[in-house]
Amino acid sequence: MPMIAEGPFKGERVELIQNSLGIMNRLIPSALYELELNFISMHIRKYIEREETLEGKEQHLFDYLKLIDNRQYENTIDFYKNLDDKSKYEFFNELVEKGIPILQPPFWGNISLEKMTELYKTYPEVQEFKFEGIHKPIIMGEMYMMVLKHDTKGKMSVRSTSLNSINGLPAKSKAYRDHKLPWSSTPLRLG
Repeated sequence: MPMIAEGPFKGERVELIQNSLGIMNRLIPSALYELELNFISMHIRKYIEREETLEGKEQHLFDYLKLIDNRQYENTIDFYKNLDDKSKYEFFNELVEKGIPILQPPFWGNISLEKMTELYKTYPEVQEFKFEGIHKPIIMGEMYMMVLKHDTKGKMSVRSTSLNSINGLPAKSKAYRDHKLPWSSTPLRLG
């Protein structure tokens, strides 16, 4: 896997490569926003880590959260106000070690493209990583795991009823694979 060649994250190796075309084909671009926010958060954590004063750490974190999501900013401020000084330092040490949790709702209410552009204007030193052996720059965020609760009551799932390919995926017609049909004509089963 590629390794970062320069900058404050030099030597870190990529653990997972996401195919952005797969995301766009599934019409879930919010995953790309999450990756971008994750990437910018890596840099914000470095700012917090380098900052010596509590006031400086607060300014980096809260300015960043306010740009991303005002609700998350307000909730974090409310939580933070109730901490004593020792707990505030522990709070920032945990952020540096584990990452900045960011709220992005699954469908609506996500950060907009305009706000994402504003983030890059606010933090111009956040640049794409250069990797050893790769000539095109790629965006890399830190690995994270999202835990979802799934309650089947009142939900719907859709599955193809046709044969599966050798990869275990629903078979597609030749015309669909050759991009001659705008959608698959495979029958579906609703459940």
